[in-house]
This record gives sequence, structure tokens and C-alpha cells, in this order.
Amino acid sequence: MIVNPRVPLTPAETNELLQLLNNELEISGEAVRSGRTEASRLKKAYEDAKTELLMSSERPRVGRTADAVTVAERDAWIALQTDEKYSALYDAEVLLENAIGYAWQVNRQVSLAQSLNNNATTGLTSFTGGGR
Repeated sequence: MIVNPRVPLTPAETNELLQLLNNELEISGEAVRSGRTEASRLKKAYEDAKTELLMSSERPRVGRTADAVTVAERDAWIALQTDEKYSALYDAEVLLENAIGYAWQVNRQVSLAQSLNNNATTGLTSFTGGGR
């Protein structure tokens, strides 16, 4: 629904706008819920992969001997091994933040539409005729 800012809305139009926004609010809420589920699943996969690598016999040994590495070098090795899982987690977290932001934006629009609907309805019912 495209609204012309110079034309007052009727109660039916504000009600239609409110219904559309309420539907969009439900859709955005579902996007947030599924985004949280996906981010949680990917975080678990990333953490499990890191733990598995820390316990792996293939990981570089940390120590002070000639064949040992520093903790930073070991952590860099783990980061290289888990880069794909980390990237997937990061992308999911960005999508989740976008979904949350959009849901808040729609929520604010619903509040505005409710106010418009109240004003349109009040304006229609409060006129008693009048004049002198």
C-alpha cells in the first residue's frame, strides 16, 4: 500500500495499513526466531570444531622445546582450520542483527499506524455537525 502524504487517510485505509504492518511484524518476528536458531546452531558447530581441534593429536604442541609452538601460533592454526565455520557463524549473526533491526522498524511503524488509525477514527466520529 503506497500512501500519498498529502491526502488524509480514511479509517478503512488506516485499518488496512495496520493489518499489513501487523502481518509484516509477524513475518519479521519469524525471521528473528529462525535467525536465532540458525546462529545458535552455527555457534555450537563452531565451538565443537574448536574443541575437537584442541583435543586432536594433530594440533601443534605448545611449549618451550624446539619443535613446540606458542599459544598464539596454535590458536592461529585452529582459526585456519575453523575459518569456514566461523564465517558461517559471523554471517548468521549479521543476518540476525538485520532481522532484529527490521522487526523494530516494523514495530515502530505499527505504533505510528495505530496512532493514525485512532486519529482517523476519532476525527470521523467526533464531528457533531455544528456551526452557528
